[in-house]
Parts: sequence; structure tokens; C-alpha cells
Amino acid sequence: MRTSAKRVLFAVLCVTFATSGVRAGDEKKPDATPKADDAAWLPPLTAFRADRHDSRRDIRVPPSMFPDLVFTPAEWDGKEDVEVFWKRRAAAFNELCPRLLGKAVLKIEPTDDALRKLLKAHTHQLILEYQEHLKPIEGRPLSDAGRPGVNLLEIQSTLAELLREQPKELVPWLEELIVAAKQFERFTRLRVEVGSLRPPEVMSMTRVRLQLELVLWRAKNPQAEPSKTQPTTAREKAVPAEGDWIAGTKVPPTLFPDIVPPVVAGVLGNSGWSSFAFARRMARYTDRCPRLFGVVALKIEPTDDTARKLLKARLHQGTLQFQLPQWNQHSGPDPNSFVLDANCLLDIQAAATELWAEQPKELVPWLEELLVAAKDQEQYTQRRVEAGAYKPQLLNYATQTRLKIEMGLWKAKNAK
Repeated sequence: MRTSAKRVLFAVLCVTFATSGVRAGDEKKPDATPKADDAAWLPPLTAFRADRHDSRRDIRVPPSMFPDLVFTPAEWDGKEDVEVFWKRRAAAFNELCPRLLGKAVLKIEPTDDALRKLLKAHTHQLILEYQEHLKPIEGRPLSDAGRPGVNLLEIQSTLAELLREQPKELVPWLEELIVAAKQFERFTRLRVEVGSLRPPEVMSMTRVRLQLELVLWRAKNPQAEPSKTQPTTAREKAVPAEGDWIAGTKVPPTLFPDIVPPVVAGVLGNSGWSSFAFARRMARYTDRCPRLFGVVALKIEPTDDTARKLLKARLHQGTLQFQLPQWNQHSGPDPNSFVLDANCLLDIQAAATELWAEQPKELVPWLEELLVAAKDQEQYTQRRVEAGAYKPQLLNYATQTRLKIEMGLWKAKNAK
């Protein structure tokens, strides 16, 4: 009886993992070079499915610049022994990602100095973490859907420093990271579509995949002109700011007191937001942040190169992810999604800054809207901490996020 149950369990796991890959009729491979005006780069926020009365969604993701970097698992035919099938499938994935799965291991060379030893040790620990993140795909539940993406980006940044003088060695690592990101993206997307995860979690993973693709594209095209960095700031323009900036556990002041989130008086009662008051607040929020809410829409221009397409697609995914929690705040606190929401704001800032580093007139409105959102998140978090629903360190993180965005806005407004 136990053997029979084990076989059934393996069959379910195999079919589940197989469905997270490419299936007939599920997802077509995008062209290697999508058209400049291809709407697929900026997919809309999908509405609720018409035939369902819950939060399940059909999720659209932007295409890939590297459509061949993907793991396409064979589907179980129902006849092969499931344990044999699972081992064969795992072996195929091992062949595709030998570095991430430990087949091609890092080695400490006699010539390695202390820094290289530390970088290799750090990379090794990150790889071990990645291998643990694979286990939810094998059937265990996800405890933190955002962490696998952070893990992949940490591997990329550590390797970028380790292999700075060896670009040819870096490319195979980046290719494996993109395969891994796509696998997590599909897995998360499937869970979102069946309602077991929230949409922001797949949007977060999509942004990670787009970020890795941009790094790989630049590594493979070193002759391409890199995006210009933000211009240096004019320190002499700085005006001393009043206030107690380091005051124990108190929230520090702001350099931009006129940039504030919308306030609707008397909207909270024993049952939370009233529908009318919440709708009024969201209308004011949308008016104040038209870019974050898609009223002022991004566009793929005919002159946009590959890097700008990837950056705009990443920025667009960030705005879609931002929009969803705003409609859920009235339902009560959700500390599980807090880090995803805060990191979303910072990633929008990073993408916008890279896109418009030399165009402060374009960049400043984005950063001002992000500051509105960061202050709104900080105030919301402070209320939750005071009510005992959030841990105090989440308020510290919200304040860090707000201060990072203020620094970016100050630099943009004081650029030479």
C-alpha cells in the first residue's frame, strides 16, 4: 500500500514540475528579436477571469531576448516508472545547469588571494541556497517566494566581481542563471494562475529574469554603448536640512515635505476601509502617481535598443506589481508580502534611473511618484507596527526604502 501511494505521489510531482515548463498550447517561444513596437514587452495587468469568482489570474509575461535558454522537460507518458522518469528529468536539468547544481564546482586555486577566496566561498553558499530553493518545485511549499529571485541576483553580482577580468568565464554562469530564473518564473506563474500565490510574486521573478537578461546581453555585446550612468551631483547646491535625522527609534524627517501620499479623512472604521472612501483614495492616488498606475503609459520606441527594451519591460513589470497591493491594503496587514512590495519600489527606481540618467526632466517625475508611494508604505507600516500587526524592523525597512528614494530624487534634482 505504501509503495502504491509513493508511486502516485511521484506521478503528481512529475506532472506538476512538467507543467511548469513549456507545454503545447501554453506558451509560444518568442522571437529572438521581438519588434520594437511589440506590445508583448509591456503586457497589461490582466483582469480577473470572467468564469471565476476568486483571485485567480491568467498571467502574461514579456518575451525573452534569449528564447533558447530554457529547460523544456519531457512529459511523463504514464507508462515509464515514475522514479526512473524523475531521475532522467533531473539529469537533463543537471546537464543544462552544471555550475548551479554542483557538477562543475568552484575550486580554490593556489594563486587566489584572500578576496577571491571570500568571493568563491560566498558564491558557493549562494549556490547551496539555490539548490534548496529548487526543493519547493519538487513538491514542498514556498515559504518565501521572493527569496529565490534575490538569491539569483546575489549570485550574479558576486560572480561579476569574481570574474571581472574573465568575461568569457562569466557568460556561461549568466546563461545558467537565466535558465534558473525562467524555471522559477514558470513555477511561480503556474501557482499564481491556480490561486496558490499572489500575482506580485511572479512579477517580481519576471523583473529578476529581465535584469539577468540585460546583464547577459551586455556581456555578449561589449561593443554596444552602455547606458549612461547618472551624472555627478553638485554638492555645493546642498542646503542643510533641519530636523533630528538620527533620533533613536524615531522616524527621520524628509527632505521633501511637500511630496505626500493622498489622505482621505474618516475612511477607517471597525471594518477597515469603506468601499466609497477607498475608491476616493485610490482616485486621488492615481492622479498623484499617473506613471506608477499606468495612466501615463510606457512605450517601446522604434529607436529603443535591446537594453532599453529590457529596462522598460522591467520597469513596466514593477508598475504592475506596485498596483496590486494598493487594492489589498483595506483587507488588512500582510507582512509576508512586505519585502516584495518594498523591493519593487527600489527596483523601479533603479530601472528608471538607468533609463533616464541623462534626462532629469523625465526621471524626476518618476522619483517623485516613488517617494509618494514610499511615504505611503512607511505610514501604513507605522500604523501596523503601532497596532502590533507588524514587527518593528519592518518599519525600519520601510524608512530605509523611503530614504533611498529621497537620495535618488535629491541627486536627480541637483545634477550638473
